[in-house]
Amino acid sequence: AKGVRVQNTSALAECTSEAEKAHVPVTEILSKNVVCATSIYNLYNKFLPQDLPIVQQFQDPTQRTVRQSNGHVFLFCKIK
Repeated sequence: AKGVRVQNTSALAECTSEAEKAHVPVTEILSKNVVCATSIYNLYNKFLPQDLPIVQQFQDPTQRTVRQSNGHVFLFCKIK
């Protein structure tokens, strides 16, 4: 199955304990394709599993061609 699991970040921010956060509902959205509109930095550091070889390659500063910056441009691409 493809898709994403999301939580209401405003509701999470209002929680005062991990126990409260556990009660914030998780919504699963299934889709044939998923479009991720985030920075490449967040994609590789937060969304993709850290044990993927491509993620580990991105983590190596000597192999990375993209640098973190304040500006961004969205690139929508298909990841297999």
